[in-house]
Amino acid sequence: LQPQRPEAWARLGTALGRSGRLPDAVSAFERAVALAPGDPKLLARLAFAEDGAGRKADAVRDLERVAAAESDAFAYSGALGILLADLGRADAALPWLRRSRPGEGDFGSARLRLAQLEAERGNRNGARRALVEALSAMPELRDRARRDPRLSDLLP
Repeated sequence: LQPQRPEAWARLGTALGRSGRLPDAVSAFERAVALAPGDPKLLARLAFAEDGAGRKADAVRDLERVAAAESDAFAYSGALGILLADLGRADAALPWLRRSRPGEGDFGSARLRLAQLEAERGNRNGARRALVEALSAMPELRDRARRDPRLSDLLP
């Protein structure tokens, strides 16, 4: 009803995403961003919709744009690190995973992924530290870590 308001497109994108229509949600968020290209919150929402729709490379691109705009206030470093790792870009993922902080929604998962990458690189102390942080944030990750041959012997 209000095609010139980015908030209207964002609300539509949210509703579409919640109903499982992720490609349509991406389209709605793209319209919102087109109307307000400097809004990092809209760009982040687009990135998460893209990730949900399986468009990880696009999500990385858009989260990197948010990171550039928000600098020290960027609150999605764990998510960006996980996406980069999923794309096989471990070297690019590590700094973002290391930067993730408690309070970010995916801190526990980011720390688990950091532990895996540190273990792969032979940094057992870094892997153990990240694993302890992951389990402190999300104790339910213990079974997943136990089944991971990179991490099973590092469990506290």
